[in-house]
Amino acid sequence: MKFFSYIKRVATHIRPRYEKILVFEKKTSDFEDKNLEIKAKLIIAKNIDSIKSLIDQREGWYHKWAQERFKGGNYCFALEFKGVIVSCVWTCFNQVYLPNVDYNLSVQKDVAPLLDGWTSPNYRKKGLYSFVMNACLKYLYNNTKYKKVYFFIRPENYNSIMIHKILPVVFYIRLINFFPFQRHIIQTENLVLERLIT
Repeated sequence: MKFFSYIKRVATHIRPRYEKILVFEKKTSDFEDKNLEIKAKLIIAKNIDSIKSLIDQREGWYHKWAQERFKGGNYCFALEFKGVIVSCVWTCFNQVYLPNVDYNLSVQKDVAPLLDGWTSPNYRKKGLYSFVMNACLKYLYNNTKYKKVYFFIRPENYNSIMIHKILPVVFYIRLINFFPFQRHIIQTENLVLERLIT
């Protein structure tokens, strides 16, 4: 019995594994001024103390991840409601590590990758993420040199795909993991969303 269990575990590592990320692009000048259903306060966090309520709601790895983001000069655009952060999006500059496909993506100097678009489950479908994202775009457009942003979405994340589907896909990154080898395939042409998510 132990032998078959071992063979099954080994076989899962031998089979090729495919991970995928879609990279959508939006101009920072394409922001919209949005209104909210709730009286939430926008904050642009630049240190770990200002997002304690966000860290308390997230997975165990998030605290260290957030520290790394701030150490790299990134910002967390967040909505605070009754003293608790209920939605956020992070900026990233110059280079971004994409853990799902184990890839470091270097970006052009006028591109700011956006990470971790998140809304608390109790506050979804109220337009909070859209508000935060547009506030981030407006800030980048008015206060920085960044002309475009990238969004990184897994093809199986249907809700996020639906939010961003009107944007062009500029990269499709695939990781083929065939133990012990891995290979990245980066597609930049013929990026038809319907084909990429099937």
